Amino acid sequence: MLNALILSAMLIGADSDPEAVKILDTFEERVMKAKSLKMVGKMRIEGGKSDADFAVTCIVQQGGFTNNKCVMTSGQKTRSLQLISDGKSVALATEDKSAIVMKTPKHLDHCNRAMLTQMGMVSVLAVSSVNMLDKLVEAENEEFNERFFDFSNVVLKPDEKVGERTCKVLSFSSGRRGKVDNNVVLWLDAETLLPVKRFTKSNSGNTTETYQEFVID
Repeated sequence: MLNALILSAMLIGADSDPEAVKILDTFEERVMKAKSLKMVGKMRIEGGKSDADFAVTCIVQQGGFTNNKCVMTSGQKTRSLQLISDGKSVALATEDKSAIVMKTPKHLDHCNRAMLTQMGMVSVLAVSSVNMLDKLVEAENEEFNERFFDFSNVVLKPDEKVGERTCKVLSFSSGRRGKVDNNVVLWLDAETLLPVKRFTKSNSGNTTETYQEFVID
């Protein structure tokens, strides 16, 4: 059921900065309403069984077109997965398995966008899975709620430079069902309010994301 997949409305703690919340909301709203989105970046996950580097691409267009691609390198191993949808059918493939083809779930586009804003690049892995596609199929006839995580303690830090770009810096906690699972720092381009960098600390390790390209239309 969708209620098991989509979680409660956004929680804003009493100590959250209203200006920071507004910036975060603006970022999410722009991504959700965009006609098209292209994200290209690199992600490094440290602290698990082994460190891993990822090259990640997410392309979304209104009408159901989706192209998620992820290539992981860990030690001497390299693995890849890709999810492609034309709005009618979706194919999910890895380098060692034949593609799984099924009808495109109604909420795939919104799920892709919402999870990208709330989870960062790791969402491409979450969305591009048989488990997620099955859940979206089960929720086909239910209303889509865009909130996957509760955010709290949203704070605006002093501006910082990332390369040549001046960035708004937000820190916040995120989790499910009122729990704090992650502590996040998000760098948004000061002019576009689109992501440049993201750092997430959780019990399972640290994730650093660098966005080479994040474009919406």
